[in-house]
Amino acid sequence: MRFATRFRAGRVYLAGDAAHAMPPWIGQGMAAGVRDVANLCWKLDAVLRGELPETVLDSYEAERKPHVKEVTRRAVLVGRTITERRRPVTKVRDGALRTLDRVPGFSNWLQSANWIPVARYDAGLQARSRARATGHQVPQPWVTGPDGSRVRLDDALGGRWHLLHARTAAPQLAWDVLGVPSLTVTPLGSAPAEDTLVDSDGVLLPWMARHGAATLALRPDAYVYAAAPAGTPLPLPPRGFAPTTAPRPHASTAQ
Repeated sequence: MRFATRFRAGRVYLAGDAAHAMPPWIGQGMAAGVRDVANLCWKLDAVLRGELPETVLDSYEAERKPHVKEVTRRAVLVGRTITERRRPVTKVRDGALRTLDRVPGFSNWLQSANWIPVARYDAGLQARSRARATGHQVPQPWVTGPDGSRVRLDDALGGRWHLLHARTAAPQLAWDVLGVPSLTVTPLGSAPAEDTLVDSDGVLLPWMARHGAATLALRPDAYVYAAAPAGTPLPLPPRGFAPTTAPRPHASTAQ
């Protein structure tokens, strides 16, 4: 496994194959590069706009390197399994796989991406008072916007910082005074309304409940900067955070 010692050197940033050599065995080479760029680009944009201090760019390596190392480790493991040539070992391997293939649902599970580790950031640009949801990326379900249109959550958020409230909005003064938009997530079957998103797939509200979060502060890449249970204020915004209302390019997320 090969990784660059640093992903950043001054104004130079390494991403994709320049930062880490990904074996081909689980199809994650381009995916890892896309995740790198999705993490870095919105931060560069925020610094250039004056929304965040330049020091936020140090979080790129802190967030991406641990995840890409774990994905690479799994790719190496799969590669060694596939390319094994020792006859006694291959006999056991092939026999075990044939047996497992008879287990209902095993083939579908093996072909899915569920066993590829989902990126979760344990360090980087996030509130120091960590909650269970902090560092996770929210799901990408269909939601119904205030105008009644059915859209992906990414499109509803528009690549901006947002507060998401489960069912009932609660004032978050430190965030509200900065003009960070708030949206209340309402259950499936609710009528569209101003400043709300209807959880059309029934995915977002259960996810928030599982993570004990009544309010989320989402970064432009849909990762949770901060979370709070009902009746508790969110941790403070990042130091030096000065959001603007100017139009911006859409920030795509990468699972």
